[in-house]
Parts: sequence; structure tokens; C-alpha cells
Amino acid sequence: AFDGSKYVVAVPIKDNSVPNPELFEIGTVIKIKQLLNARDKAIRCIAEGMSRAIVSSTKRTGSYHIADVICKTIILPDGPGIKNQAYLRRLTEAATQMAKLLPPPAENILPTFKSIKNPALLADVITSNLFIKFEDKLEILGIFEPYRRIEAVLAIAENETEILKMESDLHKKTRERINRSQREYYLREEMKSIQDE
Repeated sequence: AFDGSKYVVAVPIKDNSVPNPELFEIGTVIKIKQLLNARDKAIRCIAEGMSRAIVSSTKRTGSYHIADVICKTIILPDGPGIKNQAYLRRLTEAATQMAKLLPPPAENILPTFKSIKNPALLADVITSNLFIKFEDKLEILGIFEPYRRIEAVLAIAENETEILKMESDLHKKTRERINRSQREYYLREEMKSIQDE
């Protein structure tokens, strides 16, 4: 991958704890933009995803794999089509609702979401930036047809938003209970002090 070639296939591994981990069958063809040497002797890679890929075969060569892949790119046209506009609105709304419930850095990406005019690309950007579970990201990566992928992203985002709302409500109720208990304790202690005088 580092012999001058700028394109590689990034494929997740199934179990990192075993010596020769098995690879998933789906990955992403990426264009390497920059390689950086980190202080911890790791190599950091800045890359751009180019297309989805199905790994048809792999061969291990030293510390990396050589793979035969089938690249699949189905492109939706940008533009003001009614279906695209409807999906853009739904995706933006779902992402906004979810980002509001996540820690503050998640909201910083909202202007980027609003600037994307292709619903399939927006679905991919939402997946990479907001989805927390690896399984959700992998599921979306495996859906090649754009409108099916958009529907899957919407379903996951809406489900995750409901979970985040429930977690927020539970946290709020717990905090109120703690505050009430602390107030009651404080008042009891104050009453004891008054009685002692």
C-alpha cells in the first residue's frame, strides 16, 4: 500500500484479538491523501473514500493482504428532483435530531450536512460521523443501492434518536431525584441546627 500506490482497499477485520484475523467481505476503496507518523510510532492516514468494494479473494503477503475486489459505485444525480429533495430534508432532520442528543462536537458537523446536495452522499456522511455502533456502519457499507441505503440510514438514525432521548430522560430523572434528596438532606440538617440552638 505504501509503495507509491495511492489507492488501497480498507476492509474491517472480524476479530482483532486473534493472530491472523478474518476480513469482512465488504470494504471501501480509498485514495490516500497523506500519511503521518505519529509520536506513538503509529502511522496515521488521511484518506478519501472513493467507492464501495466487494472482496472476492485475498492473499496474505507479509504484513498486508493483496485482494481482488469488485468496485461498485451507483451514483444518484445531484439536483432538485422531488425524491432527492424529500430524502435530503428527511436525512438532514434525522441527523439534526440525533446530533442534538450527542455530545457537543456532533453538532459542529451540521453545517456540512446542510451543504451536501446528494442524498446518497449525505447518508454516507451521516453514517461515518454520527453512527456510534460499528455494526450499523458495516450494515450501511454493505448496501450498494442508494435509496435502500438512505432508508436504512433513516431507520437507524431514528431508532438511535429514540434511544438517546430515553437515555436523556432517564439521566434527567436520576439527576432530579439526586437533587431532591440533597435538598431534603440539607433541610433536615438545617432543622437540626435550628433545634440545637
